[in-house]
Amino acid sequence: MHLRRASEILFDEPYRLPDILVGGDAPPACAMSAAGGGRTVASLTTRHLVAVLESRCIEALRGCLEAGLDIRPTLVRLDYVAPAPRHAALRLTAWVDHVDDTSATFSARAHDGESGLCEVTIALSVEPDYAPGDCTSAELRMQATA
Repeated sequence: MHLRRASEILFDEPYRLPDILVGGDAPPACAMSAAGGGRTVASLTTRHLVAVLESRCIEALRGCLEAGLDIRPTLVRLDYVAPAPRHAALRLTAWVDHVDDTSATFSARAHDGESGLCEVTIALSVEPDYAPGDCTSAELRMQATA
């Protein structure tokens, strides 16, 4: 992994929640937050934002890998969450907190420019890319002794 390039990863980009989550003018009842007086979208949005942030961090780190390496998520920790206002203009922001030869840890957040809606810590492991059916050296030794 190119450590210097990975340590400089930072993104801050606009994001719009998919209509299916906010249901156009009327979000699904199961997604509405009572705490927000029916004006905010809760549980489905949080899961979606965490997945999008994780995906963007993986995509950003992938550009720092040598051939034959792949990325595996090892930790996704939700640090803070608040209901998202309907039709809010959101931003996705992330940066690398720590990087070494085999992993990178990101701080990531979805926010509306003023307040955070979803803040997560995402740890990603960099490992050799094994195709399905490939055997590790330990598996080959086990097969040879059988």
